[in-house]
Amino acid sequence: MTLIAVGGGSILIPDGLPGVSEVIRPEHFDAANAIGAAIAAVSGQVDRIFHFGSGGRKAALAEASDEARDHALGAGADPGSVQIIELEEIPLAYLTSPAIRIRAKAAGTLGGLGGPVTAAPPGAGSGLQPSRR
Repeated sequence: MTLIAVGGGSILIPDGLPGVSEVIRPEHFDAANAIGAAIAAVSGQVDRIFHFGSGGRKAALAEASDEARDHALGAGADPGSVQIIELEEIPLAYLTSPAIRIRAKAAGTLGGLGGPVTAAPPGAGSGLQPSRR
């Protein structure tokens, strides 16, 4: 069996291992985890209590989903790729008005991967912003 070692910790793998015929370290093997982090999904989440208004449960779920999408977009996600990947509702009893705890998570690809990506200007928060030209 051949072992392909990548990532910063791959330097800890010896050149010979029982059951491994060859250990291969590709060019730039030590940067593989940085590449994975750079292409990982960008996400945003919401975890809060929603009181049912005139729209009821469906409106509360939609509001939580919209907030999670907004957080993902604010973190730099491409608007066309953002999807709700988790939606959990926990009913709350013994309250004077109907309420529910909603946990929503949205994720998408990093915006700007199709073109140049630049660092956010100072004071604009963390994350990457697609460059505008």
